[in-house]
Amino acid sequence: MNNNEQERALSLSTSDIIPFTLMHDPYDDALSSASRAANRAFGHDVFATYRASCRPNTLLRHGYDLRAFSAFLASFGVQRPAEALSSDPMAWRGMTYGMLAAFRRWLEEKGEAIGTIKARVATIHQYCKLAGPPPQGAGVLDGLELSAILNVKGYTGKIARNLDQERTRQGIPTRIGRKKATFTPITSQQAEKLKRTTMPSPPPQRIPRDHDQLLAARDSLMFCLFIEHALRCSELVALDIESIDLGRHRLSIYSEKTHTHNVHRLQEHAEAAAQVYLGQLSRSSGPLFEGYSGRRITTRAINKRVGLIGELLGFQERRLSPHDLRHFFTFDALEHGLSLDQVQAIGGWTSPYMPLLYAKRSVVREWKIERER
Repeated sequence: MNNNEQERALSLSTSDIIPFTLMHDPYDDALSSASRAANRAFGHDVFATYRASCRPNTLLRHGYDLRAFSAFLASFGVQRPAEALSSDPMAWRGMTYGMLAAFRRWLEEKGEAIGTIKARVATIHQYCKLAGPPPQGAGVLDGLELSAILNVKGYTGKIARNLDQERTRQGIPTRIGRKKATFTPITSQQAEKLKRTTMPSPPPQRIPRDHDQLLAARDSLMFCLFIEHALRCSELVALDIESIDLGRHRLSIYSEKTHTHNVHRLQEHAEAAAQVYLGQLSRSSGPLFEGYSGRRITTRAINKRVGLIGELLGFQERRLSPHDLRHFFTFDALEHGLSLDQVQAIGGWTSPYMPLLYAKRSVVREWKIERER
């Protein structure tokens, strides 16, 4: 290459490089700025995206737990509203494992149940993960701090029992409110009596309304559906009149908890009670059970009604709940030879884990050791 060719090559290279350099600086700044803005937006989206995937009952529970954490922080002057903790990752800035351990201790001293403490710690874990390192989190908490926070856990097994025994010795409650530590056992005779109940509410100090006349038939059907079909309270609430097909002897069930549909053949008492109840209804569609307002009955109202009737029928020491009736079905079914997969299908469980727990509790172990004489 002669001198003229070298000069032309050099001039071409220089003329190409300089504009190329000038073009890249503004693009890099623009992309960097946009990326930082996207990261900030993503931080908020992590919370919104997660909460959009949760069931209403889960969000309700998170609300209780975050309000408790907010009250704990407020007790020593730190203001973090539950609404901010549930939506703004920056509300978690400064969170440490020591703070979670102090919150757990605060719950213990207040007398919260072991299960409540465990659930509230798990909720804090979840929102700290959302505030943790990207891309799963918003980047407010670093990985080391998040790892330490996740190592502060609720109590289980022997440790939980020891904690409750120690709280009892110190005069600290081990449970707040009316929720029971364990289910209320029901005998077969009591279950039969509940299915046949026609006990109305006490006579009102007013002119009886049509709704009052339905209570006896409604209560009988309600108990039959709980005892013979193992319905969850939320599943009973979701039933429509169309869910019962007397002609085909079928009950169609939707479970919000598992987002599944299930079809049962109506059992004897449930079908008889349904015929009586539907025969008295002046409607042919809509919610199967309504409250006084004409709207779909609530789980709260059903829990209250089951507890009231249980008390009138002898369950006074331990309050009766709808879930106790589901417990009874499962134990009774296993005791009378239904297979685990049948019990799982009827109860609407998505895995055999819960039926297996019931099976372990219901087994009566018998043996005889033959000894040589």
